[in-house]
Formats: sequence, structure tokens, C-alpha cells
Amino acid sequence: MAKSFQELGYDALPVDSAVEVVTPFEDTHYGTREMTVRDPDGRLWSLQAPGRS
Repeated sequence: MAKSFQELGYDALPVDSAVEVVTPFEDTHYGTREMTVRDPDGRLWSLQAPGRS
């Protein structure tokens, strides 16, 4: 059975080589973790995850 994101840890997620990581996951001052990626079409995506507990 595949492990969940929480079991693996968000930093362990594989990133496809077609996706450019603009900013890696960083802790925010408001308790979450955020990162930004650029897709092959040039769009920026901001991803957010619960902070570490």
C-alpha cells in the first residue's frame, strides 16, 4: 500500500522534471508550509500544506 503524504513528509514528494520549483517548501509565520512551482506552460502554482506538528 502506498504511504500517505503525512507518512512520507511533504519534502519527500517527487517532482516531475517538467516542473520547475520556484521556491521550495518553507514554513510560514502563520503555521503552514508553502511552495511555488512553474508548470510546462509557464503558469505559477502556489501549494500549501499543514505546518509541521
